[in-house]
Amino acid sequence: MKIIPIEVPSSEEILVKYSQEAKTCYQKSTGLRSAAVSEEQKQALLDQAARLNADGHHSPLEFTRFHFFVEDASKFILILMTTVDIPYNAMARSLRFREPGAPGYSGIDYDYCDKWRVIFSDLIRAEYGDIPDRTLETDANQNSRGFVNLFSPSYSFDYYVDTRNLCYLINWLNDFASTDSGDSLFMSLARAQVSDLALQLKEMCPLADVIKDNKGGSLDLFINTIPAASYGRSFTHNFKDISFDCAAHIVRHRKDMRYWVYFDEKRRDYYAAPILRKNPELYAEYVRDMDKLSDLGMIPGASLMTLSATGNYKSVMWSLLERAECGSVLLETQRAYQNLWKEYHNSLDVVLYPEVMLELDKYYKVPKGATGLFTCQHPCYWGCGGYEDRLV
Repeated sequence: MKIIPIEVPSSEEILVKYSQEAKTCYQKSTGLRSAAVSEEQKQALLDQAARLNADGHHSPLEFTRFHFFVEDASKFILILMTTVDIPYNAMARSLRFREPGAPGYSGIDYDYCDKWRVIFSDLIRAEYGDIPDRTLETDANQNSRGFVNLFSPSYSFDYYVDTRNLCYLINWLNDFASTDSGDSLFMSLARAQVSDLALQLKEMCPLADVIKDNKGGSLDLFINTIPAASYGRSFTHNFKDISFDCAAHIVRHRKDMRYWVYFDEKRRDYYAAPILRKNPELYAEYVRDMDKLSDLGMIPGASLMTLSATGNYKSVMWSLLERAECGSVLLETQRAYQNLWKEYHNSLDVVLYPEVMLELDKYYKVPKGATGLFTCQHPCYWGCGGYEDRLV
């Protein structure tokens, strides 16, 4: 994993801007403040920055931002960086578009991935003879990538975050990495990668040694028990028995919800597409190959876990509209959102929350392309509503 700075302000630039923005709330003039700063003014602003930090007044730090690229990150790091409770923007390159034998993506887990890409391609072509080559390739890739170790290099992504929250994040990462509570294999691997991430981020943003979170935040991602589900104006939902691959898809671009990960590494169960489960012999071979990787101390991306999500009903509606009834969405993700919609619909107290039920009912089981809210620019192979019985 390597962090490549793209737009990174200097510490001096940050602190000067920090002080300038802090003055906005009590300046006498209503006009635009001059951007020019003399050397004398600069020193005064730097002195004020130290006082502001001592007072814990950090919000003006949000006016400076860092843009960086994380190259060859693991799926674990991607999940972590897209579930942290800070404002950010991120865009990832999906593993399902990796070319076979791509430089930097090698190892026994990738060998199994390439083996099963061919097998899935044959299964899909045999089941759907007229499926377009591009759709077949994508579906084969996304089903075979479950062999890739959760902690192997597999993703690269852009990240954009303000100074305040980057400093907080770096300190949360350091706190997590330095905590050892009789860790499992999963947590040991997680802490090692988090330590590397924190070190590289602090090299890019040394102010993290000075700007400390005074709100008591932490890297609150992992849980030991699954919370009870509840559905009202706000909800808690457990995406049970989904793969890490599916979890990574669910959390991307969904910053208005909070997520927690529950994983029992002693339980060896893996997601397998219905098209594979139709063939008992191949399915048994698939599980054996997954177990071989687990025996080597790896955690395949297809390993099943639980992702707990909380938010309000409006925050989840667009996710449901975009992903529950669309054939272009990964099958496992589509089914996970269909289950969420069904549980929300069936568990909601319509007397207490009639307006929520109205929203849920409006597009319940309506194909995305038939809602009138979207126009399919590139209609998928399955067609509008023709995805219910797909096997991949």
